[in-house]
Amino acid sequence: MNKLFALVILLTVICRAQSPPPQVAGYNLVFSDDFTSLNLSPNSLGNYTWYNPGMWWQGAAPYPNYSSTNSVAQLLWTNGQSPANTSISTCALDASYCRTWQHGYFEARMRFDVVTGAWPAFWMIPKEGHNNAQEQGEWDIMEAQGQEWYQVHIHDWVNGSNNSCGYQYNPPTGVNLADMHVYGMLWTPASGSTGPQMKFYFDDNLIYTCTMAINSTIDSQNYFIIIGSQEGVNWSYGNLMGVTANTIATNVDWVHVWQERGTTSLPAHPTGLAATVH
Repeated sequence: MNKLFALVILLTVICRAQSPPPQVAGYNLVFSDDFTSLNLSPNSLGNYTWYNPGMWWQGAAPYPNYSSTNSVAQLLWTNGQSPANTSISTCALDASYCRTWQHGYFEARMRFDVVTGAWPAFWMIPKEGHNNAQEQGEWDIMEAQGQEWYQVHIHDWVNGSNNSCGYQYNPPTGVNLADMHVYGMLWTPASGSTGPQMKFYFDDNLIYTCTMAINSTIDSQNYFIIIGSQEGVNWSYGNLMGVTANTIATNVDWVHVWQERGTTSLPAHPTGLAATVH
């Protein structure tokens, strides 16, 4: 019976890797990483799947804090490290290689240590930020604070000012965010008089729709993925007040990007699947 159960789980995972979730039926897989190995640039440059740091304005986290075991990537924050963030992104530090997307469904199966100080995040920002664009978008698909809840946000940053919409999601009783769950966001383009729309999903269930008007500037930017295990109590970067853990982990099982008009590609690890590569 145990072998049969394991086979069912394996077939489910394989099927999910090949077929889009129901909310984007008919979409094509344009990027996928199942972390059989972690194709991480050793110096934040070159043609790799992932780069350290996740954000170009930070220094690189300690490379020993990155690993992949049994097809699960681990991003480990360790007390005393600098920066206070172990993150990966699909854009090189100098943006010479940058896998970016406009519109689509973005999802990751991941979990994090639910402890004081944990600040895990799965989010997207535009490559245009490397060129100091005066207006930039920010899509926060999942962002938590060491609690049994997490938040989603859409930000429109203009010269430091922020126009945003967001939502705090409290999972049903018995759902533990320290376990693996699928976090997703559907970003669709404007259609007629209807502006772009952002829908957020938890384990394929719609939890929030952003109704904020998303202007054409940030809707047309080219966004790359960032996943991180950041530390900071009360949304304060590097704040260690009340932190007793020496390490805080975020683990990622897989990452997928689906697009309605994307070109389906077979897995091409280590450099990933087809995407907009600049």
